[in-house]
Amino acid sequence: MSKRSFPALGFDPTPGELEAVQTILLSLSRAIETAAATLPRLEEACKITDDAEWGGSAAEEFSDHGDDLPMGLGKGIESMGKVSEALAEWGGQMKANQDKAEDLEEKAKKLKKQIAAAEDALTSAAGAIPRDTSHPQYAERQGAYL
Repeated sequence: MSKRSFPALGFDPTPGELEAVQTILLSLSRAIETAAATLPRLEEACKITDDAEWGGSAAEEFSDHGDDLPMGLGKGIESMGKVSEALAEWGGQMKANQDKAEDLEEKAKKLKKQIAAAEDALTSAAGAIPRDTSHPQYAERQGAYL
């Protein structure tokens, strides 16, 4: 994890790690693949037919009580797919926002340099003001410079 720095802005406006998002997306993809490969076998296990690969009382009990498992797994696969889509979209937006934050940091650096230059110019100009406080128009002249 690399710590992003935004000294000119004073904070990281777009925290987040794109690598972490990509790692999660990869894990979700693997989970979807595994569940999708398991679903047909689970559906087959819930059927009790004469030509089924297994039978007996255990198969009947599994069929009686596990027949909603394939539907649940199918909905889980669908949900993980939607999560993947949303996370991929969010990751893309995060990347775009981070790129924009880098641009804003550069602009802020330039503006801070301009402000420093302006402050230096103001200090220099203020130094050029006559310091004769005994002069009757001193306050008026000082006000005009500031």
